[in-house]
Amino acid sequence: MTQLGVGTILKNAFSVFFENLFTALFIALVTGGLGFYLTDALGTRAAASLHLSEGKALLVVGVLIQSALLCVWSGVVGSWAAPAQIYLWVQREKKQVASLSGAINYGLNRMGRVMGPHFSAYGLIALGNIVIVPGVIFGLQFAFVDAIATLDQQEKSPLSRSMRLTSARRGTIFQTMLVFFFGWWLWYQLGLAFLQSTMPWWGKVALGTVDHLVLILVDLAMVQIYLDLFRKPAEASAPNLPSALPAGTNENPWAASSSDSETPKS
Repeated sequence: MTQLGVGTILKNAFSVFFENLFTALFIALVTGGLGFYLTDALGTRAAASLHLSEGKALLVVGVLIQSALLCVWSGVVGSWAAPAQIYLWVQREKKQVASLSGAINYGLNRMGRVMGPHFSAYGLIALGNIVIVPGVIFGLQFAFVDAIATLDQQEKSPLSRSMRLTSARRGTIFQTMLVFFFGWWLWYQLGLAFLQSTMPWWGKVALGTVDHLVLILVDLAMVQIYLDLFRKPAEASAPNLPSALPAGTNENPWAASSSDSETPKS
């Protein structure tokens, strides 16, 4: 079976992203923009309450508090955003138009089951990023966690299943993420440069919003790679398909696996 190439994955991700730009902006504004602004304000206020004498110490403590708050925010609110983002691709697969209300409801309906795996994966990646290499490894291993938790209602261990399934596509995942990382890094460096010179509130909202827009593109890319694991030739029959997959697939990624095989149970 021919695998999706990085170029195709990026093209598809950007295509769906721009087709649903308004919805993507709303999700990013709520999750990224509002989250960055609120956690920055709370972090600064909490650091000031400690009455630190040195300006640098105040800045460091403020950043640490904000990072902790941002992890909590991203873990909770991100558990709504992740399935809302994946919904955009699901609608493409079903050849149906995505809507803002549809994305909001899709995310809310799946938020409960996504929160645990999403929070765990995000937390491990954040901790791993302290020394960089473990963060990269965790990022590759947990690339499918959001897709599995969103689409596979029977799976009890999305983190373990993601680690098994990503092993067959780790090169593609790494190359795809690398493209987005450089775009995110350049934007973030620009944002931090402004932040050091007292960024206005709207600048912080913009920084967080664009930051999350990149994460939306990453989710749109990862769900493609995940579903491609189960894709069969177009001429194959596809009886009893789950409603979120179009004809042309005859494996069910919703079904929980009983082994380390990439092929899930029907």
